[in-house]
Amino acid sequence: MKRNILQWTGIAALSALSLTACNPDRVKEEPILAVLLSTAVRGAAQGNCAISINVTGLYTGAAVSLAVSGAFDGAASNQFRTHYNAVTGKSIASAAALSAEPYNLKYDVFFTDGNNWTDSNRASYVNTLVLAAEGTAFDVAAPGTSTRFNNLKAIRGTGLLACTRIPRTNCSLGGATTANRAADIQNQLNVYNSVVTNTDCFRNAPITASLRTNIFKGTPNDISLAIADDPAGLNNPTSNGDTSSLNSNQQILGEKMYPKFGTLVTLGFGSLMPMISGTSAHSVNASSLTRGSNINFTLVDSCESVGLPGGGFVGTGGTPLTPAVEVAYTLSTGGSAASAYAAARSLTTFDPAQTASLEADNCNDSFRDKFSIPLALGGGKLAKVTGISGDGGKTALLTACTYGSTTGTRGTANGVLAASATILTGLASCPASAAPAAAKFGDAGLQNLANFPND
Repeated sequence: MKRNILQWTGIAALSALSLTACNPDRVKEEPILAVLLSTAVRGAAQGNCAISINVTGLYTGAAVSLAVSGAFDGAASNQFRTHYNAVTGKSIASAAALSAEPYNLKYDVFFTDGNNWTDSNRASYVNTLVLAAEGTAFDVAAPGTSTRFNNLKAIRGTGLLACTRIPRTNCSLGGATTANRAADIQNQLNVYNSVVTNTDCFRNAPITASLRTNIFKGTPNDISLAIADDPAGLNNPTSNGDTSSLNSNQQILGEKMYPKFGTLVTLGFGSLMPMISGTSAHSVNASSLTRGSNINFTLVDSCESVGLPGGGFVGTGGTPLTPAVEVAYTLSTGGSAASAYAAARSLTTFDPAQTASLEADNCNDSFRDKFSIPLALGGGKLAKVTGISGDGGKTALLTACTYGSTTGTRGTANGVLAASATILTGLASCPASAAPAAAKFGDAGLQNLANFPND
């Protein structure tokens, strides 16, 4: 689990911060140019990043996921199955068979128009299923469905405010997410090839198989991956992907689920994808299905300056926030490769003379040694640590709190979110000082924030 939390796969390459476009000799010759360059470099790294998440999106996402799964298609006259067969050319004959189809493919087909399948058809279809889910119609086949939907419905209008020490160049939708599936696949391919070409990362057939399963999960079978350890390439098995729902270990998503924020997926909030910034409101009713805005970014001087001191994923924790240089490593290809190796090695059992943690520690050590701290963050090399990934779990990437709606609704939200991701246990309302960092959204409860943290 720690590997999943630390592997913030959505961040774009931080190596861009090195700002190497200037000729070093020219810089030496021109003292003024050197000062200007130094100022620009420091500016690129200054500040921390506050990220506002619209919790309302979890209800909308759950509604969409329920429909995309296909498990209860019969409750809505098999409309999606008919559309799915028309688009894919398949002959799926039951809701159970539709449920077993690849989730990524179903998602993309669901949001593809066709005969008798447009925005209005989708809205009516989803609404029919949601009303049944909020009752008890699906609880026999899927226990807890009504509780889950009603819990998410009850916390609409609340927000989750997170703060992290990523550089200002990454504090935006474009800088903090993976834009599309092609880029995501290439990122994962770079991670895999970094592991298999690093001789310090012990590898045998079981570890290699585990790496491929974990790193490429969800990749379409018809895409040939140019892996470094096999000139024939690799095609991810169709079976290596989620079906009835999106799980936290799915790496590659459907094309229409991007932009992707990897941290939210690994925390179990993949239903929020795609990430949409702005203030558009969500809507789930018989005439409208709108996936509204679910994320916004605010540059702050520091997390502490808005009342969010380092305390792990919640301010009540005792783990300090990850410093910028360690964030840069964790989110780099090498840092992601070390995390991927640790996960793969932990799932294989052999060779009692060498423990999995020791081998993963060696691999992480090697990638840390190869990593050069970007000039914008001071340059130099990382300190030695003991740990299988990142900085060995000594710090946490985020600290968080909740805002919006009322005190009572936020209290409910804190419990629901912690139940979904135990790392969020201990969530509390944001302090009043965090108001400048918290974004407004178009949904009731997050529109005004005049009495922050209340709306």
